[in-house]
Amino acid sequence: MCRQCFLGMKIGKSEGVGSRFHVLTRDLGGKQMEFDGTVTLNERPTAQTSVMIGRQFDIEASYTFEDFGGRTKVNLISVVTPKGFMMKLMFL
Repeated sequence: MCRQCFLGMKIGKSEGVGSRFHVLTRDLGGKQMEFDGTVTLNERPTAQTSVMIGRQFDIEASYTFEDFGGRTKVNLISVVTPKGFMMKLMFL
């Protein structure tokens, strides 16, 4: 996510699987978007998966973290599921 697009995040008090958070971001056109997220996998320090539910689409983001000679390599696989006819048409 680009730095100018990310507006903020609220994280609940729990940690690990089941933790909830709220993300506020902006699309490339400047329109604000909000997502409610839940951590579905937490295997510290190597992997984390979250599901984020939004008005226009949902996102499942799976991260893996690898030691890369004292640095960290981050891999991301995300699945975006559009909602509504127009959003589905845009993702074709």
